[in-house]
Amino acid sequence: MTRKEKHFIKLFLMMLLAVLLCSLPVTASAKTVAKIGNKKYSSLEQAVKKVKKGQTIKLQSNVALSRFESINLNRNTTYTIDFNKKKVSGGLGITVSKGKVTFKNGNVTNVITVKKGSSLTIKSGTYQNLRNYGTTTITNGKLTNSKGIYGDVIENYNKLTIKKATIVCYSGFCLENSSKGTMIIRGGTYRNAKNKGSNIFQNLGKATVSGGTFTGSDKGIPLNNLGTITISGGKFINPVGAPNAYDPSQAYKHISNSGTMTIKGGTITAKKSSIAILSTGTLKISGGRIESYAAKPKPFRESSWNGAVAAYRGSLTITGGTIYSENGRGVEVSSGVTYSRTGGEIEAPYPGEEVA
Repeated sequence: MTRKEKHFIKLFLMMLLAVLLCSLPVTASAKTVAKIGNKKYSSLEQAVKKVKKGQTIKLQSNVALSRFESINLNRNTTYTIDFNKKKVSGGLGITVSKGKVTFKNGNVTNVITVKKGSSLTIKSGTYQNLRNYGTTTITNGKLTNSKGIYGDVIENYNKLTIKKATIVCYSGFCLENSSKGTMIIRGGTYRNAKNKGSNIFQNLGKATVSGGTFTGSDKGIPLNNLGTITISGGKFINPVGAPNAYDPSQAYKHISNSGTMTIKGGTITAKKSSIAILSTGTLKISGGRIESYAAKPKPFRESSWNGAVAAYRGSLTITGGTIYSENGRGVEVSSGVTYSRTGGEIEAPYPGEEVA
């Protein structure tokens, strides 16, 4: 073989190698979505599979789920997810199905579901809808359904404790405690968005309130109790209303009780309604302050003026606390109601008590 032929073959082989190399698929480096320490993962679920007790998963980029996609947190250990203010959106949301998980620095705009037997603690961040079938504790953060997902902001079917939070509802209830739920509220701020939402707190189960501010609107009342609730602190504020409960415009302008309500403390204020609490269930008052600041209707008829506490059915027991009405009665009791008062103060310009 001549030198020229050898040179030609060498050039041919080099060209062939170049063509083969160019035709090979190029694998791009995987996007880092989450990290545990310095270890990188291409998805949050991959990181969850590897997380160990006490470790923190830190999100590195936004996560957009497809229509029927969800994130399943099924690692049966105790760990933290630091969302790092990255956005998690779309799909069927996040499900905590196992373990004890802590969320912080969230920017989650889809539904969070906590399954039975699992535990979630929310420490900080912004979240949208929460469905609790396990054990959830909220120590701080904001929850709102302002992004357009219909339904209540928080639905509780097992045990939920709120120590501090800001809850704003654009549709449905801010809080709904089911007949099987236990809800403990120690603080926080709860309200409707302007001209949006429904009742602030709808209780069908067992609830205790020792703090927090619940502000109603023309769309919903601060509290509708159909279960069992004990109030020892906090503020319930009704900024809207009409003097007469029988006036159609008065509908849902007062705290409503058709279950069992015990008031040991706190303040319940009706700014424009003659009724602060309307009860058709069992109402026990041993402390706190219940007040009505409704202006007198024109023309004024004393017979049409309701009490700050109005019991139309069931039973009413007063052993303490203060009931104040700026322009009307303190207590109004309809016929058939079992009524007992052995203590407390009633401050009202008209007959403090009217018992049919």
